[in-house]
Amino acid sequence: MFEIGKDFIAPLTSNGARDSFSVTLGAGALAGIGFWVAALPFDTTKTLIQTGKFDTFSETVLSSVTQDGVRKTIHRLFRGWQVALGRGAPAAAVTLGTYDFSFRFLKEL
Repeated sequence: MFEIGKDFIAPLTSNGARDSFSVTLGAGALAGIGFWVAALPFDTTKTLIQTGKFDTFSETVLSSVTQDGVRKTIHRLFRGWQVALGRGAPAAAVTLGTYDFSFRFLKEL
């Protein structure tokens, strides 16, 4: 997702460079968002299992679908997305940006 983000963001900048600071941070933020979009339903289900409401992943999802329907279940699985994306995007941007610049610096040595 990080490299795809670089390819997507680079043409939007004035110089079009993939290795610029803004492109790297933007791609890192997109990677963080992509991670939480994929991981949040599993994280929410894990929380429900840990609180003792259900025993397995399938039991959690099936119980929710039969009680509330598919639409409410999807909404429930993404509960808390604002916090997850709000902390995940900047954290991934800094982490992947630091990694990318460190990798390029060490490669030049």
